[in-house]
Amino acid sequence: MGEPKTVVLTGASSGIGAAAARALVAAGHEVILVGRAPERTTALADELGMRCMLADFEEALSVRDLAARLLEEVPRIDVLALNAGALYAERRRTIDGHERTWQVNLLSPTLLGRMLLPRLRESHGRVVVTSSAVHRTARLVAGDLEGDRSGYSMLRSYGAAKLAGLLVIDEMVRGGRYAEIGFASFHPGYVPSAIWRDSPMLQRLLASQVTRSFWTPPEQAALPLLYLATEAPAEELDGGYWHGLKPRRIRHPQWDDVQLRASLREAVMGFDTAIV
Repeated sequence: MGEPKTVVLTGASSGIGAAAARALVAAGHEVILVGRAPERTTALADELGMRCMLADFEEALSVRDLAARLLEEVPRIDVLALNAGALYAERRRTIDGHERTWQVNLLSPTLLGRMLLPRLRESHGRVVVTSSAVHRTARLVAGDLEGDRSGYSMLRSYGAAKLAGLLVIDEMVRGGRYAEIGFASFHPGYVPSAIWRDSPMLQRLLASQVTRSFWTPPEQAALPLLYLATEAPAEELDGGYWHGLKPRRIRHPQWDDVQLRASLREAVMGFDTAIV
């Protein structure tokens, strides 16, 4: 996996994150494990002999505190792996006033990335984002990005946040302001992990012998993260989207919607106006 790197890995306490963390450490990389659940995150950190930090992506202040601690304690960040994510069975607003699927899967990861950009630029680092193929069926409304005027659907809201995340990455690359930083995202497959914990029906499907063959094991799902984080040459970190270990062109009817992109930029930048 190339020269040893310092990797900040969110969503590290289970599923893809835990599998990636174990593989990265086994290959000689330093991993700062970031998770929400104290017991699981600490247990994995103890197992691997690595540092861990806690953060709740439902709270902007928690994300800000995490970024401040990383900037203070980690002098070099070669990779920021934005892997944390969640689906929720019911619509609910966070303490910051946003629909929580939107905040956890888009606003908070983007905020963390924005705050760490100076360190990533100094390190000539890369940002690797765990996305999802469900973005293909998502639709965003420029004046209603968080879906307040539509009925709530767990997968629709998740897909909308993932589509928005892909657009944000493309905006970062198109602007050319961060040429020193590589960007890439990937679909890992459909993984039996804690991300489905809020849906009892999906939990039952996960446990079913009938559906088990359709799911991707976490160790396999983590392979594109490992490749993009440690092995991919710089020219492949141009904002591209990967389906597993294969690059894919994003074909979405809203991809070149100028009004939507402007609305999304405003929403992302306005999430925490204290950020300079």
